[in-house]
Amino acid sequence: MHTICVDIGSTITKIIEVDKNNKILNKNIYQKEEPKKLLKDFIESNNIKQEDIEAIVTTGVGRIEEKEYSKIPVVYIDEFKSIGLGGLIASNKEKVIVASIGTGTAFIKANKNKIEHLGGSRSRRWHIL
Repeated sequence: MHTICVDIGSTITKIIEVDKNNKILNKNIYQKEEPKKLLKDFIESNNIKQEDIEAIVTTGVGRIEEKEYSKIPVVYIDEFKSIGLGGLIASNKEKVIVASIGTGTAFIKANKNKIEHLGGSRSRRWHIL
């Protein structure tokens, strides 16, 4: 079974397909468009069978609101939690500080017990660390 992960930002959407070992099988970056259309395009263009998809995990400002997509469960993960967990997994470290830089910026401190938003930018207002 595979998981489809969708990060819906304010300017671009990133979608990946991972297997049960978190190995990336397919990935794409799209310009801003309706998230459900992009998800449908991603699944079709990569010949992914819906019965092989265990769940769809979304994060970001433009998340998919429904709890289900084509009978596949949709799970929302808070963006800061997603950044922190991703930093821990990608670095294979027990403690990290992650700088997520896109249209906005977020600095996240994470360990196995706690994920904390340290600061960043939002709405033309800067938060100093």
